Amino acid sequence: MAGKAHRIPGEGAQPRQPDFRFERRREQLAAGGAALTAIKNLAEKNGLIEPEMPPAIAKMLHTTGESMWTNKSGGSTGMFDIVFTKKGAESGGNLRILFDGSMKPSENSSPVDLKDGSTNAQSALSKIRNSALGKQLDTVGGWNPGSAANANALTSGKNGGDAGVFGMVLTNNTDAYAKANASKILDTIYKYL
Repeated sequence: MAGKAHRIPGEGAQPRQPDFRFERRREQLAAGGAALTAIKNLAEKNGLIEPEMPPAIAKMLHTTGESMWTNKSGGSTGMFDIVFTKKGAESGGNLRILFDGSMKPSENSSPVDLKDGSTNAQSALSKIRNSALGKQLDTVGGWNPGSAANANALTSGKNGGDAGVFGMVLTNNTDAYAKANASKILDTIYKYL
């Protein structure tokens, strides 16, 4: 994308409404792997083009001056993390969504509580650990049923134990936020992969 500058809509353009909103204004966001691809595609769809990195900056950063997106998609798996900082009486916490972009959610997608010890939970956790999603989970510190964080597998069918697992949601003091927003966030990510 060398030589291209940012394109900004004119004053008369209507702002695009996001698919989900952050209401508390105390969030910190992180993304990795295929989530960066979704962010790049969303930016480009909205007219934002990454400018070429000036050689002096590239030298200072010890890079070749290539795009920040070059060779950083991390394959088909990705992570989107939201950290809520503690503010007053509100507690802090985080929501981490891991996903495998090579598997798509379906109309029958359903969550499986991985802490409940059921056959479906054990099957879904085994599928996670033996897949690209499990490797992604290992890069963010892993998870087991004894962990403090709650976790749900996101499956591609109503019977979670027999269905494929395309994602995992880890929550720490953010269960209500996750229930209300995790599927919207994932839908947005998948839309732009």
